[in-house]
Amino acid sequence: EKQSLLLEVAQENEWLKRNMVVLARTRGFTTTMVSNQYAVKFQSFATVAGTNCCFRRGQIFYEVKIDKLKGREDSAIDFTTPVTSEWLQTRSNKYESQGVGDCPFSWGLDGVRNLAFRGKRSACDSGLDSWKEGDVIGCLADLDKKVLRFGVNGNWAVAVEFTGIEFGSSSGLAPALTANYSEFTFNFGNRDWHFGPPAPGTARPVLQALADLNNA
Repeated sequence: EKQSLLLEVAQENEWLKRNMVVLARTRGFTTTMVSNQYAVKFQSFATVAGTNCCFRRGQIFYEVKIDKLKGREDSAIDFTTPVTSEWLQTRSNKYESQGVGDCPFSWGLDGVRNLAFRGKRSACDSGLDSWKEGDVIGCLADLDKKVLRFGVNGNWAVAVEFTGIEFGSSSGLAPALTANYSEFTFNFGNRDWHFGPPAPGTARPVLQALADLNNA
């Protein structure tokens, strides 16, 4: 029984290794990452994204836990959303004010200042309390219905939605995060959900969706 358990653990670890999301800094200055646990520490305004996954269909889900927020408003979390592959292809390794949601190829949500970004900034009257340390942001992409939804701490009753998401036939969405002097941990399905998607069992974790891509 012990050997069977060890084998099961080894197989699970091998599966996670084969289907690991490659988080990389795509814009901005130095960002420190602990990639095997998907923990990200921002040392300046920057963007990280899953550069080896690009999804085009189905429902995809992941969570982001806010581990630490810098006290000043301009040093808080700015956006968290999937982005299109076109956005990833315009990556930059220098400082710039552009982040997720600042161009037509991505959609962003700032839960600290209650702003939505879809190529331009707009007020976001979500009805949710402002994000704080310890909060878990759920990110659901329904690529068949072209809808993005964001819930906080399992609250989907007043979730923020982006509708009419469009991308080319050769494109797709990838998870991404723009922030400044703050710390976060992604959960792509490599551990139990803190809260999970609004309807359990309907959305694939990012890791499972990536595995399906790799096996296609």
